[in-house]
Amino acid sequence: MVDTPPVENIGSFGRSVRGELLWIVPAGALSIFLGRVVLASPITEKLAPVIGLVLGVLAIVVALLIYRLQVLGGRRARDLVSAVPLPWHLLSYALSAVLLVVTVFWPIIPPSKPKDDPAAYLAKDRPLRIGINGKLPGWSDEALDGYVGFDVSLVNFLKKKYGFGDVEYVLLNQYERLHQWDGKLAASGAKPVDLVISTLSINDDRLADFDMAGPYYLDVSTIWRNGDKEERRVSGPYHGCAVNGTTGLREMDEFAGARKSNDLVVDKDDELATCVDRFFHGGTEHQFISSDWSILRAYSSGTLRDGNSGEETFDPDEPSFEATEKYGIAIPNNYPNVCRSLSEAINEFLDSTGEDGWQEAYYRNLQNLKVESGWHKPDNARMEYCG
Repeated sequence: MVDTPPVENIGSFGRSVRGELLWIVPAGALSIFLGRVVLASPITEKLAPVIGLVLGVLAIVVALLIYRLQVLGGRRARDLVSAVPLPWHLLSYALSAVLLVVTVFWPIIPPSKPKDDPAAYLAKDRPLRIGINGKLPGWSDEALDGYVGFDVSLVNFLKKKYGFGDVEYVLLNQYERLHQWDGKLAASGAKPVDLVISTLSINDDRLADFDMAGPYYLDVSTIWRNGDKEERRVSGPYHGCAVNGTTGLREMDEFAGARKSNDLVVDKDDELATCVDRFFHGGTEHQFISSDWSILRAYSSGTLRDGNSGEETFDPDEPSFEATEKYGIAIPNNYPNVCRSLSEAINEFLDSTGEDGWQEAYYRNLQNLKVESGWHKPDNARMEYCG
């Protein structure tokens, strides 16, 4: 058993304190400085755990040094004063003084507005990047002076309401619109958009990945057959098209598997516009598609038949609300306040009888394309989709 030195070996109180100050002063100054950084920073929640770890480790190191100097080696704390040259003492205290001065004059940065703040996210004059399809007549299609369509009309309504700045439209395919905020596009260097307004249906899977405000339009999706091609099929199998990442693809696969003749090949595409164009204008073998009625009808006035019954279909009968495709505005996940604000704005859009409202947007963009208004206008946006 090793005997520890007697307490009197530590020496006079004054010399002991001076020895310990060599470590305690800079450690204390650094602690105060880091504490000020945490309290004054707009990213306190990110800095606090890191700085807390640093201070904890620093406290352990200092305690071990003092203990080792005073007890384990039989050293006296005052020995540290004579063992370490005076310039190092001066440097230690000078740096500590600088840290304390900086701490006093460290600017207090007011906390930034939370991201989930409609007044900040949709701020007046703040430029917004909005994802659209950009290739769908009636919904978002390129014109001489920009983009036009029902989705673009909704953007214009929101811009007038919130007063946000210039809008940069970003054309998104199906994969891109589903992965704007989960980091999967980071490798390509793509910058996430602020909103996605692109005939994007609200469902549980998507609500788990990002927030959605709405609905602002109701539709029905099923398997459709091009009635203008059915008598002119060339030899070989039929082809059906569906878009990756949609329930329509699953339905098309099930539809193809249920055909006893096993004569349907399912083409999968990330571009809805490509799939629709193949359905209407591709070879005669491209006769089936799984998509939404209003998208197809706005794209072409060709003959549509129900894929299962084969009967010609005009505007479909209204299904139950649960069976409808509910178009919503997508925003990053965990933005409930922004989501609710956008839902309230959608309610204003639905109720407005002016030139910027829902009905006028329908007349301007869809009526002349033979899309019936019917039941497609929702009664109201659903706040429960915002969590």
